[in-house]
Amino acid sequence: MVNVEEVVEEVKNLLKGREVNVEREGEEVILTIVLNEYVSVYVSILCSGNECGVSYAIGDENFVIDSSQVGMLDEAVKIIKEINELLAKRGIVK
Repeated sequence: MVNVEEVVEEVKNLLKGREVNVEREGEEVILTIVLNEYVSVYVSILCSGNECGVSYAIGDENFVIDSSQVGMLDEAVKIIKEINELLAKRGIVK
C-alpha cells in the first residue's frame, strides 16, 4: 500500500526552498508548487492500495499561461521531471 503522506513529504524535501501547498480532496492529494504569482505546477496524486494515478498541470489557477510567463515553462517542466523521476523510483509511476 502506498503511503501518500510519505510521498508528499518526499516531494516537499525534493523541492526544499520552494513554496509547496498541499490540499486534500477526498482520496486525492493536490500539491501546488508556486513558481511566481502567475505560474504554479500542480501535481495530483490519487492512490488506491498499491495503484496510483498522477497528473500534472502548469499555469495559473485556471491552468492558463500568459504570454509574459512563457519563460517559466522550462523551470516548470524541470520540476515535473524531477517529481516524476522520484515517483518512478518509488514505483508509483512508470
